[in-house]
Amino acid sequence: GQFLLQAHLDSLSACSSSNLMAVARFMRSPRQESSCRNRSGVRRICVGWLRRTGFDYELAKRSNNCYGCKWLHTAMTYQQFLASKSTAAPVAGFDPQQFTAPLFPFQRDIVTMACRVGKFCIWADCGMGKTAMQLEWAHQVHQHTGANVLVLAPLAVAHQTVREGSKFGIPCAFAATQAEVKPGITITNYEKLSHFDPSACCGVVLDESSILKAYTGKIRNQIIESFSQTPFRLACSATPAPNDHMELGNHAEFIGVMTRTEMLAMFFVHDGGDTAKWRIKGHAKSKFWEWVCSWAVTIR
Repeated sequence: GQFLLQAHLDSLSACSSSNLMAVARFMRSPRQESSCRNRSGVRRICVGWLRRTGFDYELAKRSNNCYGCKWLHTAMTYQQFLASKSTAAPVAGFDPQQFTAPLFPFQRDIVTMACRVGKFCIWADCGMGKTAMQLEWAHQVHQHTGANVLVLAPLAVAHQTVREGSKFGIPCAFAATQAEVKPGITITNYEKLSHFDPSACCGVVLDESSILKAYTGKIRNQIIESFSQTPFRLACSATPAPNDHMELGNHAEFIGVMTRTEMLAMFFVHDGGDTAKWRIKGHAKSKFWEWVCSWAVTIR
């Protein structure tokens, strides 16, 4: 048993919070109490591993009973432990350069936030300038990376977006296949997605991203799978339903923050006997919306 424990501890490449908690639970377990007393080798192995990871070995040595685990407090406070469980979206973007489109101050703030986060959702009401913001974001990504950006839009909106780009001074072109793609920003409609190579672009924009609403939809699944490795992603919609949490979960899965299934398991419970209905856990309401605000903005 000691050899197996030693091999397991040696396989832990980093002194992470999960590893520390695992060792702590092992040493505090009632069924391990007699083992720790009778087999000093088990305790020696655990303390030896802690010493190699840089902890206060003398403090650990002075802790005579396994339930004390005083050395654990030298590693992490309770507040630090809670912070390690934070679900906020990681920031993986960049600071934007000078804007090209004539944006209002609130639009510049939203685009700046979207660029800095890297994978973001803009839920802005009709008339709030989503097209200008998404084109400016795509232009910033292209300038930052030098790679192509693909904008997916409904068929009736694709050519209109090209005209809007010309008006804002942001060059973009419509393409029906990958062979027609030119360096810069390319716009196409959702039905043409199968004709493009997602790996050829470093950024993608979903115009009218409510197409993700149906979690069993063919296009929804195709979009999420196609751009799962794309570094920069933006979803724009005027009609996200705040009471339709499945749609919010689909957006989170598209930008890679959390899968829909993980979201349901963390923040929701089944409502009664109907497994198709979910409601936010009472204690998780504020944390859920804090999490959403880390990767999306809503304005009307």
